[in-house]
Amino acid sequence: MAAAAIPTWTGVQMMVFGLELLHVDEATRNRRYLSTNITTFKDHYGPHPYHAARVWQELCTSDTVQAKVPERFTTKRHVKYFLMALNFLKEYKRVRPLATTFSVNRETAGEWSWYFVYRISALKATTITWRGNWQGHIYIVSLDGTDFEIQEPTDPVMRKAKIWFSKKHDGPGVTYEIAMHLWEDRCVHAFYTGGSGAMNDMGAFRHPRGLKNKMPYGTKAIADKGYRGEEVDDGIISLHNSLDSDEVRTFKSRARARHENFNGRLKRYGVLEGTFRHHVDKHETCFNAVLVLCQYEMEGALDHRTILSDV
Repeated sequence: MAAAAIPTWTGVQMMVFGLELLHVDEATRNRRYLSTNITTFKDHYGPHPYHAARVWQELCTSDTVQAKVPERFTTKRHVKYFLMALNFLKEYKRVRPLATTFSVNRETAGEWSWYFVYRISALKATTITWRGNWQGHIYIVSLDGTDFEIQEPTDPVMRKAKIWFSKKHDGPGVTYEIAMHLWEDRCVHAFYTGGSGAMNDMGAFRHPRGLKNKMPYGTKAIADKGYRGEEVDDGIISLHNSLDSDEVRTFKSRARARHENFNGRLKRYGVLEGTFRHHVDKHETCFNAVLVLCQYEMEGALDHRTILSDV
């Protein structure tokens, strides 16, 4: 007997169900503009409902074992838990208010929100990929190291460990190296470098898992002044240069501004915006989950009418 087809959720269905969970009744939804309903959904869950539906469908059909949601967990009740996980990432509530919002007990809120956060995070393996076709371009990516605040990890020997110190936040933090494709709307590389004081930007770039080992010969990454080293002289990293033509200078400025915009998009999620209060080992999981959601958002600019035509 053939396996039953997994129910497909459209953006409209995801929006309506998400708003119902927030106690926005049908009369209120019908009275509002569609754009207002979508904004409310995004304020509480993060992505556009169309993208939320896409992520859910990918979790149900993924070939990545760590991301795949078993068929028995694809019911409407589990879509509720999926939306609860999105709300956790977006608003970073504590377990008690999260449980209250979604009318579940604390154990259910904690267990299922993390269940889906881990699976969304695992989609990074197929969503954030380094693709080799650069179409002959010399400048191929923009590069930046981004810090996030954390609580000071406990150390059995030292009260404070320098490896966690972030100059940007003047306190404990972790850092990620991020590279953005310059010719497509894609993040192509994200590497967790560890505590913000563990290595500088160039150390991360030269790390075996860093960007340097991925750069094709003759190509360049646009970066800011935090990157100083022999790679600049070799032409692998391109910084602001007073000898650049006006056209190149404008191109570099736009590339850096676009990258900062993406960093800002990540920090619109509460779990990355303020101080991360969970164990530091969970930060990379949350970062990867938000990275996946932001990538889905970047893949296509949507206006409020798009949701009317989704399948």
